[in-house]
Amino acid sequence: MLSSIFEQFVKESPVSVMMRALMSHIFATERMDRLFTKHAQVQYQQDLLFSSQVDLMSLVVCGVQKSIHAAYKARAENLSLFQTVTKNFHGEIPTLAYPKAALFSFSMALVSYNILATLRAALGGVHGVEKIEAGLSDFYLVDELQGTYRGMMIAIPALEWEVFQTISRQKMAQLLQELSTGVNLKQFLKAIRGVKKPKVPMIYDSKQGHVSTTRLLEQYNHS
Repeated sequence: MLSSIFEQFVKESPVSVMMRALMSHIFATERMDRLFTKHAQVQYQQDLLFSSQVDLMSLVVCGVQKSIHAAYKARAENLSLFQTVTKNFHGEIPTLAYPKAALFSFSMALVSYNILATLRAALGGVHGVEKIEAGLSDFYLVDELQGTYRGMMIAIPALEWEVFQTISRQKMAQLLQELSTGVNLKQFLKAIRGVKKPKVPMIYDSKQGHVSTTRLLEQYNHS
C-alpha cells in the first residue's frame, strides 16, 4: 500500500517514479553485493558495501547529485556512516580518473543510459514508438528527473522503494505501462523551430567609406 505522498508523486511526476523504481530494481542491494562477492579478486567490503557505492554513484552519473560527497551527505542515515564515508573518500574521490575508478563510473553511466532507454520504451509502448522517437526531448525528460528526484527522496522514505527490488520483471513492465498512461508528453516534446527567415543583405554605400568607431571616439574625447 503506497502512502498518500507517494501517490502524489505518481500523479504529478510519474516519470520520476518510473526512473526511481527502475533504479531500485536494477541496482537491488542483494544483487549488487552478490555480484561483488562473485567477481571481486583483491577488493573487500567492510562498513561500506558495494551496493551502497553503486546506489550513490548512480545519483552522480544521473546528475541528481553533483558529487559522491554530496550524494553520501544526502543519503547518510546517521553520523557514524557519514564519518566512515568522509574518512574513506576524503569528501571526494581524487582517484576517480584512475583506470579502475573511471571504468566503474563509465559502467554506471552505461547502465543509467539503459534505464533511461527502458523508460523511453515504456512510454513508447503506451503513447506510440514513433511519437517518442520523433518528439520526446531527452533534455526535458532528464531535467524533470533531476529536478524532482531530490525532493522525492526526502519526502518518500527509502523503505517504500524496497518493494521494487524484489518485484518480478513482468510486474515491473506492467507498472511502467500503468505509470506511462499518466505522463503528459507535452511537457517533454522537443521545441519545434519555425521557418528560418532569410538574412537581410547589408546595404553598402560605395560613396561613403567605412568610419572607424575608435576614431570617432578619439575625436570626441579631444574636442
